[in-house]
Amino acid sequence: MPRERTFFLVLATLIVAGFAVGHFSQSRREVQPELAVHPRPQAERARTWRQPSFVKTLEISPATGAPLVRPLSLKEERSGDLLVLDWSAGSVRRFSPSGEEKVSYHLPAGAKGGSPEDFDVDAAGNVWICYHDDGTVAELDPGGRLLQTWHLASRPHRVLTSNEEARLVAFAADNGPDLFDRYSGKGELLGGFGRLLAGGAQDLLTLDGDVAHDGAGGFVYVATHTGLLASYSLTGEPRFLVESIDPVPLPKLIENSGQPHRLAPGSRLAGLTVSVSGDQVYVLVDLPSENGESTRALDVYSNRDGKYLYSFKAPERTPFALVAGDRLYTIHEDVVTRWVMAPGKQG
Repeated sequence: MPRERTFFLVLATLIVAGFAVGHFSQSRREVQPELAVHPRPQAERARTWRQPSFVKTLEISPATGAPLVRPLSLKEERSGDLLVLDWSAGSVRRFSPSGEEKVSYHLPAGAKGGSPEDFDVDAAGNVWICYHDDGTVAELDPGGRLLQTWHLASRPHRVLTSNEEARLVAFAADNGPDLFDRYSGKGELLGGFGRLLAGGAQDLLTLDGDVAHDGAGGFVYVATHTGLLASYSLTGEPRFLVESIDPVPLPKLIENSGQPHRLAPGSRLAGLTVSVSGDQVYVLVDLPSENGESTRALDVYSNRDGKYLYSFKAPERTPFALVAGDRLYTIHEDVVTRWVMAPGKQG
């Protein structure tokens, strides 16, 4: 799956359902949404390459004794611990910096939730897990004990915790006017923000994306299929909205006789994952190579204003990449790898 996140499992289900009722009927039509706001273009369009060297310093996989089934994403804590979202195992697993498993975070046996799609860790070390299928967000303490469960009206795909009035910011999963919803510590909806498309609704297939804390009390957002990079405070104030270095137009949606929308075949990938380290934003992208096979690279932007800085190629064709200081984490199939990067020359 192109983005190798749970979203594409849902997308694949919709596509299969479309074929189950027959090929596209004559009443299908393509819908091209229009942006309600105009992102700032990059000053230059050519990539600047700076290729670092990579040294593998850690591998977590079933081959090393780790009970990973289908890891999708991870976060590095200040302690150096790694928290890995294991989709098929229905849990978030905590590993020490040397790779030993410490705690598994999951709902109690028999609790309704499904497979987790995203998670976050708050300042107290509590782990918040997002279960899209059930519209549930569960908060667990550092030892794995369930503290509370929220049932959100809009089933979220991504979650971000906050110490402000808005205890939780969720990437809205269903069609609606806002990309993001804000919730209080009691689970009450405080409001939404992030209206990028014209009209009353924003289709998730068009603006689905990834989010990450920016290290300064806000977060960044990258659209999977659209060349958009945005930054907001956790209370909804926009910091910047820019086009990517490789501009990708909004993908077309196919509307087919009342069936769920689907992206037009061949829709491009603009950003698979996003992470922030210091004053730089790292976006994992898919690029065609000279032999016709795609390769993965990271485009680097300023965390202050979204200005493009440079790019470098990933050490493997990973669906997930996270940069933390001089460390790069990648996931390939059931293997989590930590690399240490040494600065490279500009090319």
